[in-house]
Amino acid sequence: MGTSQSPMNGRKVITWGGGYLWVGEFRDAYGHTPLSTEEEIPWKCRRLVIGTGAYGKLPVTEELKREAQRRKIELVILSTVDAIELLKENPEATNAILHVTC
Repeated sequence: MGTSQSPMNGRKVITWGGGYLWVGEFRDAYGHTPLSTEEEIPWKCRRLVIGTGAYGKLPVTEELKREAQRRKIELVILSTVDAIELLKENPEATNAILHVTC
């Protein structure tokens, strides 16, 4: 994982395994940087599980929810602990995004 400055408005880009996240782009509207379609979402699945952190603080934008529906992907949004349990039980055709920092 590394961080770098974006040339656009000085926002930081956090990278992990080639992915990216624009920190602060939606923070004012949500109080926390939300998961949005601006991120590299692993859409190649039938079910996408999103772990929203230990306290469920990670917001998921309505646009991302609509995109999952458009793609006919079952979207499951749970606390990260519950998301991990679900993944243990039934990981078939599932991708996951897990928020682990809060």
